[in-house]
Amino acid sequence: MGLEKEFKEILEELSATEDAYAKIAFVGQPGAGKSSIINGLLCEKAAEVGQGTDITREAAEYTYSFNRLVDLPGYGTDMFRFEDWKEKFSPEQYDVFVFVFSGKLTEDDSRMLADLREYASCLGRPRPVFLVRNHGEELEKEDLEHVRADIYSHLGLTEEDVPLYFVDCRYKKGFLELERAFFDMDYRQIWQSRIEGVFYGKCMQRLEKCKKKAEEAVDGHKVAAGLNGANPIPGLDIGVDMALYMDMFSDIRKAYHIDDKDLSRYSLMPIVRQVLELATKNGITLLLKNSAGKVFVQKITKYIPLIGTAFAAGLGYKLCEYAGEEYIKDCEQAAEKIMDALMEEQIKKWEDDSQLLLLKEA
Repeated sequence: MGLEKEFKEILEELSATEDAYAKIAFVGQPGAGKSSIINGLLCEKAAEVGQGTDITREAAEYTYSFNRLVDLPGYGTDMFRFEDWKEKFSPEQYDVFVFVFSGKLTEDDSRMLADLREYASCLGRPRPVFLVRNHGEELEKEDLEHVRADIYSHLGLTEEDVPLYFVDCRYKKGFLELERAFFDMDYRQIWQSRIEGVFYGKCMQRLEKCKKKAEEAVDGHKVAAGLNGANPIPGLDIGVDMALYMDMFSDIRKAYHIDDKDLSRYSLMPIVRQVLELATKNGITLLLKNSAGKVFVQKITKYIPLIGTAFAAGLGYKLCEYAGEEYIKDCEQAAEKIMDALMEEQIKKWEDDSQLLLLKEA
């Protein structure tokens, strides 16, 4: 199985890995419209809705592409007082905050928004905060701009501080603009870092297993290398079994799941090209010449004639071991580079698919 198939397997595992999902928290008072907005984004009635009541009593999560939309209970109620709410639902665990309100902003709303903005700026990496006003009344564009100005004036903020979006759940308006906002640069970086973090973690685990198999392949060949010397290497005082080295290098590539398709597709990468070149007789000869100086002092057997044969056997063993270790390093680097390229392709595909989805909905 090649690296490309291996990559697809890891992606399938990613879809079932909770850590791979960016979490978008919907925050607001009871009845603000958090659940209704989530239903609008999902285009289905997934979240239970109610107005002015504590319908949502526990954090509820809904899958939205490679994201989790988190419907959090309203704050400032007998059930969840302001400070108790923050302690119970730990806002710092989320990647994106969507603050939802309807009508006029209250003092508690202003406090909560200030706290969310503080969380977003001091948690090690920027986390977007969106302000969403859910309105049920029919408003003209001029009215919306007037309301927008009043909101920013009340908060003492500007659009650069926190973007404001208008959503009308009754008439299904404003959802496309909110969706587009989820794919701005800051959000993509958060989403991508989560996906890549989990992906590369799994890749490193697999590469460790690959390395063990590759080392076992070297162990199986180096003993035979000490006994065989079929082809003399020009400039060295030993012979090597060229077929043995080619077989060992092939086993190392198999251990890393690097097949001919991968080598052909990524042959422009210097490290992949090196893996290809070292798989030939000329490549092996060059590697052995370069390796020999690091393993022994050239022509030393001429000065120790009585133990020359035994020394040559030991030398063949060490030379094979060293060459195998060097090839393992090359194959591991090649595997990492190929995985990097595949991840970049997949991220681009996800972004393109997301943009196509938005265009279709426009």
